[in-house]
Amino acid sequence: MSDTTWETPQTFFDMLNAEFSFTLDVCALPGTAKCSRYLTPEINALEQDWSHDTFWMNPPYGRGQNVYAWVQKAFEEAERGGTGVCLLPA
Repeated sequence: MSDTTWETPQTFFDMLNAEFSFTLDVCALPGTAKCSRYLTPEINALEQDWSHDTFWMNPPYGRGQNVYAWVQKAFEEAERGGTGVCLLPA
């Protein structure tokens, strides 16, 4: 993993998944995806439709990353009918 990606701890994800039943991991790598359906950097999740999903988002952050673009996208998809949970750096 690069210095801009961190895998979500499985126990933390499981706790939230028990409540939300996520259908899509929008910021995934094949080895760290938390849902059977996931979007990788090559797919460019910021250009995809998440509005029919309950999505999990642990976006890339750190040097050179734009977390705000991910938050904006999550907001837009929620406005269109999606439900999501976003893990963001504090």
